Amino acid sequence: MVTAAPLVINLPWPPKYLWPNQRGRSYRAQDAAKAAYREEVYYIARAAKDEANWETPERVRVSIRASRRGPGPAPDSDGLIAALKSARDACTSVGIWVDDDPAHWELGTVESLKGDRTEVVITVEEKL
Repeated sequence: MVTAAPLVINLPWPPKYLWPNQRGRSYRAQDAAKAAYREEVYYIARAAKDEANWETPERVRVSIRASRRGPGPAPDSDGLIAALKSARDACTSVGIWVDDDPAHWELGTVESLKGDRTEVVITVEEKL
């Protein structure tokens, strides 16, 4: 059962080095990409939390909708979830949720689509 209004966070597309099937990545480049994306998401999530007056609930359900413009297929859901691990860690640091362990965090729907925009939208709902 959901009680509070959901929190919606619009994120930039994860860098190519965060995708699990990316070939030719060095650990140094991957670590730099993780740190940069995590910092960027941290500030975006903090602003969204402050704007919505979001109070950290004990349990949350998180849904992800990703839309990608351009050539090639939309990424698969597993790859999308893996690429967003740094974003997940940033949201934990901000206090969007208590922790990303199964006792506090549940994955809802994950949609990965071809669209006219490239974006990632995370919707967080309190779960009782």
